[in-house]
Amino acid sequence: MDEMSDTNDSNDSMVALSIDPKAVTPIIEKKIQSAIIAALGDGDEIIGKMVTLALNKKVDSRGEVNSSSYYNTYDFMELLAEKAIRKAAEEALRDWLKENAEKVKTVVLKEIRKPSRQNSIAKALADGLEGAIKYNAINFNVTLDGNK
Repeated sequence: MDEMSDTNDSNDSMVALSIDPKAVTPIIEKKIQSAIIAALGDGDEIIGKMVTLALNKKVDSRGEVNSSSYYNTYDFMELLAEKAIRKAAEEALRDWLKENAEKVKTVVLKEIRKPSRQNSIAKALADGLEGAIKYNAINFNVTLDGNK
C-alpha cells in the first residue's frame, strides 16, 4: 500500500494542467450572461415594467427629475402628452389663422372702427403718453414752422 501511495504522489507532481485564460474567459462570460438572463425572467415583462416605471416617473415642469421631490409633481408621460397636445394645438391655430387672415383682419378692423373702441384706444394712447411725459420716459421736440 505504501508503494501505491508513493506512485500516486509522484504521478500527481508530474502532471501539470495548463488552461489558457483566453479560452476560458468567453465561456465563463457566456455562463454569467445566461444566468443573469435566466434570473431576469421574461424579457417582454421586464421591458414592460421598465417602460411603465420610466413613463410614470415624477418629474418637474421641464420633464427633469429634480433633486428636490417637492418639484417632481408631474408624471413624465402626462407632461409629454400635454406638451405634444399644446404643440399640435399651436400648429393648428397658426394654420387656421393663415387660412383665415383676411377674415380676421376684416373683423378686427370692424371692431376697431366702432366709436366705443376708438374712444378706448384714444384714451389708452393718451394715458400712455401722459405717463411717459410725466415720468420723463420719452423726450420729444415740437417745431412749429409758420411757412407750412
